Amino acid sequence: MSDRYHEFARAVVARQEQQRERREAGHLDEATMKAIAVELGMTEEDLLAARAEGEARKQRARALRQQGLVDEAIVELESAHAFAPLDLEATALLADALVKRGRKNDDDADLQRARALCLDVLQAAPAHNDAAALLNVIRNNPAGAHRRVPAGVVVGAAAVVGVLGLVALALVRALG
Repeated sequence: MSDRYHEFARAVVARQEQQRERREAGHLDEATMKAIAVELGMTEEDLLAARAEGEARKQRARALRQQGLVDEAIVELESAHAFAPLDLEATALLADALVKRGRKNDDDADLQRARALCLDVLQAAPAHNDAAALLNVIRNNPAGAHRRVPAGVVVGAAAVVGVLGLVALALVRALG
């Protein structure tokens, strides 16, 4: 892909961040996409080529994800999202991959980014079931919710169980 397309992708991402900072919807519309392309001197064909690149990256991400390569899939989905931010499927796939990585690595930043992406999808398509379900997963399973029990608690519980076991053994011997 030429530098022109990468410049377009960076401009789209920058516009999304500006909207989020102003607490507007992070989702861009077709008119805004065309305005960004015009600002960069791109033609309609260039815009179509950028969308095609986004689709190709989404397909590569799917293949990577099936191989269990979540980090690599996220790289492709980030590019797909930048090239074609109106592709709600790519946005939802990116959110899903970020949740998977965020839960695996106990990374709240990935989960928060996934949450924002789900909200973008739901704002554009309120009936998008995958984004709604994923948002529910994020809300009900925040980072750290699956952390291990501290060692002190485990040792204390083991001591209590041990004492109860000794008491039970003493009772069995006394009654037996």
